Amino acid sequence: DRFRQQLPKDKVDIIYNYTNLQNGRKNVGFDKKEFDAIYCGGITKFRGAWQILEAAKIAKEKKGDLKVLFLGSWFPKELKNQMLDYIRENNLSQNVILHNNVPYEQVSDFYNKSRIGLGIFLPIGTHKIILQIKIFEYMNFGLPIIGSNFGHINNYIRNNNTGINVDPENPKEIANALLKLLNDKDLYQQFSKNGIRAIDEKYNWQVMEEKLLGIYDELLGN
Repeated sequence: DRFRQQLPKDKVDIIYNYTNLQNGRKNVGFDKKEFDAIYCGGITKFRGAWQILEAAKIAKEKKGDLKVLFLGSWFPKELKNQMLDYIRENNLSQNVILHNNVPYEQVSDFYNKSRIGLGIFLPIGTHKIILQIKIFEYMNFGLPIIGSNFGHINNYIRNNNTGINVDPENPKEIANALLKLLNDKDLYQQFSKNGIRAIDEKYNWQVMEEKLLGIYDELLGN
């Protein structure tokens, strides 16, 4: 939008950094997966770290063997110790796993082992504007998404019917969504298939690559 204020509209286009992890997708059965839910990426309080922890505590009351995985880097670094303290204080050591970030080529292994993708972004200004690329990674691996009920993540989940939108500041709502997806296998499979289809048909790097090459061809031709 800022560029379009200064340039003709036909001189501005958008290339989305959609997932290129399609080759890493494996057909792992629901019962063979290790983690009930995964959050992958930068871990901060603004990306729902505390709300996810609190939701895990609530959901554990009805599903004692619940397992939630955090995979990424902590910002600031001391946040990890604060989360570990919370985990110990609330007897969640068997339910919440904190795993440091791994090389990009290993990320697929963790997605294939997970059932649900978490995108609990708090309603700050940045999150109302940006498009969270991780939701396309979740879709690619057939992970139904529990995501914030505002902004782009809300629209993509709704428009593609790939998960449940929740108030990101309400841990009980997040916990209920977790339990619903884990208990309703038909709904889970519907969201899972819709996500994979959306990636294969629309939201993948190959589609954007063709668009980018088309722009280059047009510029060189002119």
